[in-house]
Order: sequence, then structure tokens, then C-alpha cells
Amino acid sequence: MRKRRKLVDGDLVQFNEEFYLVILNPDAQPAEFELPEIEEVAPQPKKENKPKKEAKQKEQPRDAKSGRKSIDFF
Repeated sequence: MRKRRKLVDGDLVQFNEEFYLVILNPDAQPAEFELPEIEEVAPQPKKENKPKKEAKQKEQPRDAKSGRKSIDFF
């Protein structure tokens, strides 16, 4: 049987090494159910964002020949 196929009355389905026969009841009514009401929650005030402290960067000496900065290992 192909995957994701609509099932109709009389189809034989294999699942977990077991076979199932689909029987369709044409007089069946769709089930009706009530959804629970969702209460609206008042939005909570956002916390004030404090400005982050900027890290001070050290001036690294540049190589005179290439103009590149030296690599800092920790």
C-alpha cells in the first residue's frame, strides 16, 4: 500500500505486521465537540532594557610591513 493515500471502504491496510480491513459507515455523522473558551490574558509590561556595557578593546600594534593587527591568543 502507498503512503498517505485516502482510505475507502474495503481497503486492506497493513500496520505493524497486522492487517486491518477498512469498513466505512455511510450513515455516520461528523462528531461535534465544543472548544473550550480561551481567556484573553492582559499583556504584561516589558522590562526596561538597560544599555549594555561596551567592552573596552585594547589597541593592538600593527605590523609595519603588512598593516595587519597581531593575533591575540586569549
